[in-house]
Amino acid sequence: SLKRNIGREVALQAGVEQSSQCLARLAANQQPSPSEMADQREQSVLLADALAKLPPVYREVIVLRHFERIEFTEIAARLSRSAGAVRMLWARALERLRKELDRLQ
Repeated sequence: SLKRNIGREVALQAGVEQSSQCLARLAANQQPSPSEMADQREQSVLLADALAKLPPVYREVIVLRHFERIEFTEIAARLSRSAGAVRMLWARALERLRKELDRLQ
C-alpha cells in the first residue's frame, strides 16, 4: 500500500522548486552566486539522473505537474486517464523518485 508522507513530498517539492527557480533565473538573465550555481547544478544533476531512471509515464506526470504546472484534470486528458488515476500515478511517481534520489545521495 502507498503511504503518504508529507515530509517527503515537501522535500521533493523543494528540490523541484529549486530546479525550477534556477531555470527561471537563467531565463531572466539573473546570475546567482557561484556557490548557489554549484549547489543548483548538483541538485539539477541528481534530479535529472533520478528522473531518467523512472518509467516514462512516471517521468511525464512529474514533468507535467511540477515543471509545467499543469492541473491534474489536464494531465488526465493528455494521458487518457481519470484525474483520480493521475493523482495516484503522480503519488507513485513521487515515491519512486524519492527512492531514486535517496540512492543517488
